[in-house]
Amino acid sequence: MKKMPIILLAFIIIMTSCLPAFGFDTITPIIPIKTDPIIATPIIISPIFTAIFHTKAVYTTPLYRLYDSDSDKHSYTSSSSEKADLIVAGLTDDGIVAYVSPVKLPGYIPLYRQEIFGQVEILSTTKLSSTSWWTDTGTVGYIQPNTFTGSTKVHESAKALSEGESFFNTSYYYCDDYFQHILFGKLPKVPLGYNLTDKRFNMWKTSTKIQEITLTDLPTSVTGGHKYTVSWTTLVAGGKVDLLYSMDNGSTWNTIIENKDNPSTIGSYLWTMPNVTKSEMKVKIYWKPAAGESSVAWDTSNTFKSTRDLIIMEFLPIKPGIDVLGFAPSKPTSLTAKASIVSPQINLYWTDNSSSETGFSIERKPNGGVYSKIGTAIANATSYKDASVSSSVKYTYRILAKGSILNSGYSNEATATYYGMVLAPVIPDGLLHPIFPNPPVNPSAAFTDGSMSEVLISWDSPSGDYTGFNVEKDSGSGWTVIGNTTEDDHDYVDVDLDGLSGEIFYRIYTYDEALTSSPSSTVSVSLDGEMEEEPDIFDGTQSSWAESELIEAYENELTYPGVMYDYGRAITREEFCVLAVKLYEKLTGMGVIPGEDPFVDTNNPDILIAYKLGIVKGISATEFAPANNITRQEMCVMIYRALVAARYDTTVDTMAAFPFTDSPSIASWAMNEVKFCYQNSIMNGTSPTTIDPLLNTPREQAIILINRTYDSFNSQ
Repeated sequence: MKKMPIILLAFIIIMTSCLPAFGFDTITPIIPIKTDPIIATPIIISPIFTAIFHTKAVYTTPLYRLYDSDSDKHSYTSSSSEKADLIVAGLTDDGIVAYVSPVKLPGYIPLYRQEIFGQVEILSTTKLSSTSWWTDTGTVGYIQPNTFTGSTKVHESAKALSEGESFFNTSYYYCDDYFQHILFGKLPKVPLGYNLTDKRFNMWKTSTKIQEITLTDLPTSVTGGHKYTVSWTTLVAGGKVDLLYSMDNGSTWNTIIENKDNPSTIGSYLWTMPNVTKSEMKVKIYWKPAAGESSVAWDTSNTFKSTRDLIIMEFLPIKPGIDVLGFAPSKPTSLTAKASIVSPQINLYWTDNSSSETGFSIERKPNGGVYSKIGTAIANATSYKDASVSSSVKYTYRILAKGSILNSGYSNEATATYYGMVLAPVIPDGLLHPIFPNPPVNPSAAFTDGSMSEVLISWDSPSGDYTGFNVEKDSGSGWTVIGNTTEDDHDYVDVDLDGLSGEIFYRIYTYDEALTSSPSSTVSVSLDGEMEEEPDIFDGTQSSWAESELIEAYENELTYPGVMYDYGRAITREEFCVLAVKLYEKLTGMGVIPGEDPFVDTNNPDILIAYKLGIVKGISATEFAPANNITRQEMCVMIYRALVAARYDTTVDTMAAFPFTDSPSIASWAMNEVKFCYQNSIMNGTSPTTIDPLLNTPREQAIILINRTYDSFNSQ
């Protein structure tokens, strides 16, 4: 009796040399191929794995094994969310194979998950999809090619499911216990048992910290304008680092340098401190595997104080007769504040008197309170929307122009109060809605002389009541208010043309107290001597059928430079969040201040705005996955939620025709939203009978969906 295990073990060793796995440089088993169609339970495939990231460090993540009893096969994933989906689909949790790295560190190699005919799933360090019928279904992680400290040897075994079956109907089993392969199949005769192949992988035995970045704290007190060395260490060399600094204890961050190489485990950067006086300075560092990828490890310095060094001014190359104050931009003037009566918002307007400012700082105080900073505006801006006001509170505002060396003095103060929806003063004859003024008519724009140094914008009076006009300009960076006139002035001269080129666009609004008309038609002049027929937003990657709608989206200010190239690339969750927020702001006319940031993998303000409005959620309580591609059904959900947040009617006709045979593949949480987008001509099918809810969407199509939504609901 004692001889039987030894005989059986020898039998398995013999089978190991005779039955290697299909697709490798070994002898392929000769098994008759069954010609009957293979039917198996559908498995949910998600090629993107979810990394487990901890503060400051990257840890290895589990490689899960799941079992489908109906087909007697195994599936593998390192994504906890995909694991949950597979369990919902009927598979059972079969344990953890071992641990893999979620990022590619130097010397690591990818571990691919591949399948054949949707039936057999294997793991390989070689992409078999370039040959034969194998399909790559994503990378489950990264491993090291050789044995390393803390590693375990994961073996592969294969099992033919019944007598005479081909390798197309085979189950592959991965485990780091050599004897478990022998015991798992209970040793039935060949070819029904699990048989070890010659394939082995080196993985981690347990969850292991594989990368960490640590900052060396700066002195507790520093002097602005001076150079300081920011130093850091990492567990492993390689990758890229981003450095940022904050002057408000981490509420907002400014970039010092991006994508700096990290060739050693010890790194440093010589940073010239901003010449400011601040008591809550911090430095933050991010580590990422490569440029363009998301940051995955980080550290924040201690809080330190900085003091402005006024002596630095003595070393500036100041020519005789030039006042040192010339290094500060001229202060803005004519600040006015007007409260809206249709939304909780106060609009600020001012005159920009400088050409050297880097932006504007907006400050506000409530009645009886003290001033605090509430936001910023870009250089050359002349307006700002404060959408964080409370009803019946009197607010006083002031602004200053920021300079690269010194800031300007403060503007005059302006006061306004938002009283909520006030209809009574503007409801004649029992009308239920406020009467908005009509837009100006017959606008025109022309140079006043041959030097192209100033443009005269003029228009005719609209009918109805009004108190004045606002003039807007777009010189390539979006619409900005450049001035306003009284009700009797129907022209405006733009002299701010230095450094501009190409076509310059103008439009005019009529306003009556806090009510503003729709814009006039757009007029333009060309600083190049000829008009451009369309904006220069194409790089040759766009589809010809999409060009007109992409131009319309650009003119509607519903897109941005980050997605206006490589139009065929699949859009990410982060990129679509920016578009969804632009849609909300255009439909409501309101800006939104970002809310809390629960995510460890992003601080994008548009993502935080979308999260605050309920347009999007994270993939977990602390992760957003900004670089993940977004599916068609997910876009429908975000568009629907943006319209809900903007208080539009989102009723769905449940009895309406929905002619798509693949509708069962739409997730239950997205069915209502997909039907809504289809019924409102926002999203059509990919064919008369398919809508492909799980398909990733190119940038150009995502931009067009946002623009179609705006066209459908802007007039409501």
